[in-house]
Amino acid sequence: MRKKGRGMAGLIGTVHLDPAGEARLRAALGTWRPRAVTVDVSPYAIEFRLRRGEELRGRLDPFRRPDGSLPPGLEAVAAQLQVPYEWTAAAAYAAETGIAAEPVGDSAASREWLELLEKELLAPANLACLAREEVPILSEQVAWEYATARRHWREGKATGSAGREGLRAADALVAALLADRPDRKGLVHVTGWEHLAGLAAALELPPARCTLLCDF
Repeated sequence: MRKKGRGMAGLIGTVHLDPAGEARLRAALGTWRPRAVTVDVSPYAIEFRLRRGEELRGRLDPFRRPDGSLPPGLEAVAAQLQVPYEWTAAAAYAAETGIAAEPVGDSAASREWLELLEKELLAPANLACLAREEVPILSEQVAWEYATARRHWREGKATGSAGREGLRAADALVAALLADRPDRKGLVHVTGWEHLAGLAAALELPPARCTLLCDF
């Protein structure tokens, strides 16, 4: 049986919306020094945020404090309307080093999710409700998620537990795409931490070729 993953440099698992994520990912890529980077974000998701992000972020303006900051319950909403740091970091690293960077997510799925985000998450009544929620600031929420990711990954647990089965098919599709790329040798793929264990297994990558972004 051909070990399709052996030619890959590795996988980097991230926590989405990390305020420090771009700097962390740039550091990780500088350490790994890949010859190509793929990112689990769709071309449509990037284009949508570039085209509509500023307009949609304007819906949050009525909830801003005098200093311009947002209530903790709306910080993640604002972050979701930015181009994901996974892509901005990979694209910047690629521009600096002359390597290729490519978004490989499902644009059809992104379109469906972003339409739901605009219709429901950004509805004025929902934003007002979120603005009143007593939740930790975004950086604290991200730190908690990193702790969860580290525990699942290092203890070898089934990442995502109940959601693992739902991720399995998606991981298999991405694994096939990565394994069949002509540039897979030296390729680093950046993905959400929930996909790290599934992709590593599907690509038959050893743990040494996989890392969590919180380690940088």
